[in-house]
Amino acid sequence: MPHFSYDEVPYPDYCYEETHPSRMEMLGKLLGMTPTSVEHCHVLEIGCAGGGNILPMAAVLPNSTFVGIDNSIVQIESAQADLQASELTNLTFRHMDIMDITPEFGQFDYIIAHGIYSWVPPAVRDKLLDVCKHNLTPQGIVYVSYNTYPGWHSLEIIRDMMLYRTRDSQSPIEKSAQAREWISFMAHALSDHSDSAYAALFENYLAFRVTQTTELDHQALLHDELSDFNTPVYFHQFATHVEQHGLQYLTESDFPTVMPNGLTDDVVQHLSETARTTVEMEQYMDYLRNRTFRRTLLCHAEVEVNRQLRIDPIRQFYVTSAASSQTVDADITGRGIERFIGSNQIAFATDHPLTKAAFHYLIASAPQRVHFDVLVRQSELSLGISEPSGNDRVALAANLLRAFASSFELVEFHSFAPPLVTTISDRPVTTPLLRLQARQGHVLANLLHQRTNLEHLNRVILMNLTGENDHVILLDFLVNLVQKGTISLEEGSPISQTEDEVRAMMSNQLDTALQILAHRALLVG
Repeated sequence: MPHFSYDEVPYPDYCYEETHPSRMEMLGKLLGMTPTSVEHCHVLEIGCAGGGNILPMAAVLPNSTFVGIDNSIVQIESAQADLQASELTNLTFRHMDIMDITPEFGQFDYIIAHGIYSWVPPAVRDKLLDVCKHNLTPQGIVYVSYNTYPGWHSLEIIRDMMLYRTRDSQSPIEKSAQAREWISFMAHALSDHSDSAYAALFENYLAFRVTQTTELDHQALLHDELSDFNTPVYFHQFATHVEQHGLQYLTESDFPTVMPNGLTDDVVQHLSETARTTVEMEQYMDYLRNRTFRRTLLCHAEVEVNRQLRIDPIRQFYVTSAASSQTVDADITGRGIERFIGSNQIAFATDHPLTKAAFHYLIASAPQRVHFDVLVRQSELSLGISEPSGNDRVALAANLLRAFASSFELVEFHSFAPPLVTTISDRPVTTPLLRLQARQGHVLANLLHQRTNLEHLNRVILMNLTGENDHVILLDFLVNLVQKGTISLEEGSPISQTEDEVRAMMSNQLDTALQILAHRALLVG
């Protein structure tokens, strides 16, 4: 069976919010560490591909330094071209093999290794952890992602089938197409067995694949499920391997997954009586949840980790909420219960006025990150509180912590706030990197390190937000594109229109587009 290299088929080049050093710093502080501020730190990404993950980090953290390495010369050359176009001076890309890294390569406060551990030979896995030990500062934090059992036992059935079906394929496109076709065939062939767990396995896998773009699906399928190496492990095995290299488990980047959310009190009680260590508890939770993938944070074995969640660190953080209120005509000043819910349907209920006011302020401020002190003051002002109560502020911090531990959709903490703006200026501006990404495709990494999809018109506008073009210049540009037939008016518009009518319509579309760009955290001050 031919092997298709990363030079032939580059790995999907996107950002991954869970890998951001800001997330690592925040969780480290929450658990008693003193990690370096992300605004003045050194970051290494091992396996950086074309730079899609590390470039946006460097763009919003100009006083930090970044290094990305990859053993694909094609991807490194692509990354270096984007680096030059992005006008960044705090990032270096190097074509090198992880096996060539020595302690002399440098010390880093944050090390990112996304999509490597499970997909390389044992010697490389050892070297990866060796680098994480010897090239990590004393209070540094590592991000490692990997496939896990027990969930991957069922996925191995699918992998084995796809590998057998594609054993004679001669091109990457043929291989991924044959693999998808076979799983679709299996799902169809078993469709009459809706009560079968075996049939559900294929349906669930296809449902996951539908969420991927065509390009991402092709690239990820070849390098993940169809990779020459794909070695899932039980979490306890990973933890033992980590300990052998002088490191220890810190937590998961997706922190709410380590909490017993959704479990009954008697289940939690039984787990507490059974698990003797944090590692055992995490392993039992994986059994319960049939976990397939982990995004784990590590630190040095010598670091003292405090797993008792405290409210003190929260006073250093910025806060956001992606929730909405479920309560009609909510009275934030009274003691009535108000429910806030995230898009994942996880809810948080409270009758505490200051907490309700804080949620409403966060929702109204999105996507801005609000410092805890500012959130407290603004929430008190909205309630007309002139003499703040220390107890109320403690209750607010505790409630925010409870919501955070339940779901990032309800509350998320951050260690810094990027320079995004939500008010449209006379001459709106975005970063050179975002203008570059808008020219390259529709998936962008916004200033919050989240992926966002833009329609063609919004991308065209974003490409021209240099800070030099005011509303009139932008509007003239768009009207000219309409006249050339490069862009079209809104669907349903009359076919024949005067120039003034076209101008009025495009002015409305420009205003709407700028609001969309601001709401999606794509504009800077």
